[in-house]
Amino acid sequence: MPPWGCQAVISSFFAFIFAPEPAGGPAAWCQPATAPAVADTIMAHFSDTGRSFADYDRVVTGDLGCIGRNLLKELLIERGVRVDDEKLADCGASLFSQEQDPHAGGSGCGCVASVACGYILRRMEEGAWERVLLVASGALLSPTSSQQGQSIPGIAYAAALEADE
Repeated sequence: MPPWGCQAVISSFFAFIFAPEPAGGPAAWCQPATAPAVADTIMAHFSDTGRSFADYDRVVTGDLGCIGRNLLKELLIERGVRVDDEKLADCGASLFSQEQDPHAGGSGCGCVASVACGYILRRMEEGAWERVLLVASGALLSPTSSQQGQSIPGIAYAAALEADE
């Protein structure tokens, strides 16, 4: 058992989505481009487990940034998911302020690791949260494919973290 007193108990869920590259180029849009993959991963998790937002203290995305978080919320609502705005959080949006000009996000792997290990697990250890769905994502960018006008492949995976009782 990990020393922080919680463990991932649900199998991971993956989604791999090709999102068209929006105007402005891939650098400014790579995190929001993964929002469809994050939405599909959350939907698959809820469908496979019979859970919903109500079953989690937080649903945290890896690094969609403010733009991608809003897009994710729209995608989930379109699919009939009742999104609890208080429970939906994004690691990139929580680490960076808009004044820092992170564009659409920060560093997906850096943001999710920092927030998960530095904040989420601590809140769970303190007993403030019992169950968190952590959904990390990434854009698989290729300068060549972007220059050729091809889509940006996005990938997401989820792990449900539960505190020991």
